[in-house]
Amino acid sequence: MTRNRPQFLTTDDDLLAFVGRTMDHALRDQTWLWLTDPDSTGFGTVVQLDHSEADGIVPERLWQAVAEAAGTELGLVYERRGPETLSTLDHQRLRAALHGAAERGLRLRGPILVHDTGTRWLGPDDLAG
Repeated sequence: MTRNRPQFLTTDDDLLAFVGRTMDHALRDQTWLWLTDPDSTGFGTVVQLDHSEADGIVPERLWQAVAEAAGTELGLVYERRGPETLSTLDHQRLRAALHGAAERGLRLRGPILVHDTGTRWLGPDDLAG
């Protein structure tokens, strides 16, 4: 877990622009969980999971770390090399992460996909496949 300077991300457009500035294309295959600061003014705590770990599924120990942080909102960024079209494995990993956040009552912003050529929001149609 690392600690970044809080970013003031009040709208979804702010969040997408921040992710685009931070990660304009995928370099690795990993999932990022960004938690709000206690006052919900920005994202401060970051948890990174390499997809080679636990088959890309967020393990219970990371969910415990997330629960111990003071954040009440979770930004989910799914970074992986390849095209913007989601694979069956991508769907499996994303659904597991979304379910994990929902089980813990975390308000979710995202998921945002970072792929070979950029970033974009993933909507219900993307996740239904």
